[in-house]
Amino acid sequence: MTFWTDTDNILSPKKKDHFLVRMDSLFENEVLWWAKSVDKPSIEYEANSGPQANAYMMGAGLAGQKVGYINPGALSAFSPITITFVDPDGPRPASKVTERLMSYMQDAGKTGNYYGLPNATRNLGVVEIQQLAHRPKSGGIGNLKPVETWTLFQPYIIGVDFGDLSYTDENLLELSIRLGYTGFKVEIGETTYKFGNQN
Repeated sequence: MTFWTDTDNILSPKKKDHFLVRMDSLFENEVLWWAKSVDKPSIEYEANSGPQANAYMMGAGLAGQKVGYINPGALSAFSPITITFVDPDGPRPASKVTERLMSYMQDAGKTGNYYGLPNATRNLGVVEIQQLAHRPKSGGIGNLKPVETWTLFQPYIIGVDFGDLSYTDENLLELSIRLGYTGFKVEIGETTYKFGNQN
């Protein structure tokens, strides 16, 4: 029996289109239904490498072959994430995406620092990404529930793309922002994992 037809022990793969994004300062903690895509955080470690003349690594190369070694080093960087939006129009905060980004960037630039740090980080507030999935219930699949909640530490804008226009393209206008951050936490079930600096 395949996982998608087993109604007694439901196993459902996580899907890329099941997510929510919140930004409490820029958009008053409204769920960003106009967010089209978002990157999850990623981590990079330094690689410490060197010769290991007397060590043998099982499964590396030919049987008994002497090889070098690579082991993880210190946490070196958090790669920026990109959030892509459609650009709605109307009276709600959601309809003021361009205006709010313009205002934020203008105010951040007044400090004379690169993107206004640290004021820019404080003004951006909480950025939260929720991975959603169907939770099993008796007799079938239940409603979508958060299975992962990612929260960025001290997020700040490092780039904004306000999109492009064309008479030959009738698709929705998109804009995107790139965020840097000093770390993050991810809540999975009852366990919380933390990386980097929160303060």
